[in-house]
Amino acid sequence: MPIETPPPHTGQEAGYARFAFRLRVPSTALLGLSGEWDRCRWVWNRCVAESRAAHQAGQERGPARLDELLTGWRAALGWLREGGSAHGGLSQESPRVPWREG
Repeated sequence: MPIETPPPHTGQEAGYARFAFRLRVPSTALLGLSGEWDRCRWVWNRCVAESRAAHQAGQERGPARLDELLTGWRAALGWLREGGSAHGGLSQESPRVPWREG
């Protein structure tokens, strides 16, 4: 996120600071994170495909239905069951809807 640094008394436009960070992850952790990312990407793509198909058919695919599908996928696919099951504090809603408490 840009950081505005305009000096108020000179009339100059806002400046931006740019930062670069390097995350050094051990190879075992990188392997685990990579597998988790693959599972998350697969689930996301399946949910998008299910939602689009339902929309084209005039049906609704809300978070509850997608949750049922995820439970079924985890029951049927061992490689998906190996991954984490906690949602990390985010809701299972459309990505356009921000997380909210409640």
